Amino acid sequence: MDRRRSPPSPHMEADKTYTAEINAIPSFSSHGTLEAKEFNWEICIPTDQMDKATAIFENSPDYEPAKPMLPQPFSLIHTYPHFKRVGINIIFVLVPSFDVHFNVKPGNITRSFNDIPFPKLEVLVQSHIERNDTINLTDLVDGADLSEEWGYENLELEGKNDGEWVAKINAVAEAMPDRPRDRPPTLHCSDYPG
Repeated sequence: MDRRRSPPSPHMEADKTYTAEINAIPSFSSHGTLEAKEFNWEICIPTDQMDKATAIFENSPDYEPAKPMLPQPFSLIHTYPHFKRVGINIIFVLVPSFDVHFNVKPGNITRSFNDIPFPKLEVLVQSHIERNDTINLTDLVDGADLSEEWGYENLELEGKNDGEWVAKINAVAEAMPDRPRDRPPTLHCSDYPG
């Protein structure tokens, strides 16, 4: 297996500021050990550059459209472009910055040792709080071993909701042609035999 680092992907152009968040979907192997079968990188793209970013992936021979994702409760993630890296089990999801309630600007970004831009910890935690993303918030707080004191020192925990942002998210959800509630139920607990 070649363990050399692959060249930068087309979406990581030096003059662009995008952010990434890694989400692994774990599963159990036949030996009962936990292993990641598929990795999703959510790449936060400035909303006004979504078409351009999508075109970069569509026009690259290194990427192909990924299988559609099932609708996720309280999320629009399944509505955004998904691309699979050819030959590698990794999927890139292009997420507009309005969805994560995140301002993509240099002051909110830190870079990995490979120069990949990531949101600063306090910015990412704040985004999870504002989006009511309790699963990723819990994983992040536990994984980074954040204390309650850290939260009080680094987060804005007082204030009002951004009504304009909530209205935009709700409008996108309502405009979806195939919402889960529009589909007939396919399986109920009573459908199981015995």
